[in-house]
Amino acid sequence: DSRGDTECALRAYGEVLALARAGVPNRRPGVAFILNAMGNIVRDRDDYAGARGHYEEALGIWRQCGNDDGIICCLCNLGTLACLRGDPVQALHTIRQSLHLAWKGRNTRHVASSLAVLAAARQAQGESAAAARLIGQSQAQYRSLGMDPVPYDGRFLSTTMAAIRSALG
Repeated sequence: DSRGDTECALRAYGEVLALARAGVPNRRPGVAFILNAMGNIVRDRDDYAGARGHYEEALGIWRQCGNDDGIICCLCNLGTLACLRGDPVQALHTIRQSLHLAWKGRNTRHVASSLAVLAAARQAQGESAAAARLIGQSQAQYRSLGMDPVPYDGRFLSTTMAAIRSALG
């Protein structure tokens, strides 16, 4: 079952994380990448506190390294997490930072994912029409890139789109 797969993945990531932490400072981006991946796994298992810890630690490392792509990714994940925790105000604050950096850096994939999270936050605030426009922009951006949203966001996006459809009829 998939739960066994995630247990195996978390164990493997934990082992690699320990090795990366013990390594030289230039492995810090690897540590951040692993922490973000672990955050995605535990978020998908509804362990929001665990996910937040992983994402925040990864974000701190990405900021120290000056890696905008990593910063954008972690901010987007923290925005998603805030939506899932039922805090659209925090989600909006975080996702606007992600969107601003993605737009400034012309990182179109992260623009698309940030727009999707922004749509979820707006939907959570009862702004269904705005949410529908944002999710449409996100989907158009993904199509223009010839790609789909990342798999671990699938359930979140499906739930968001269902809520928008339900609200708009």
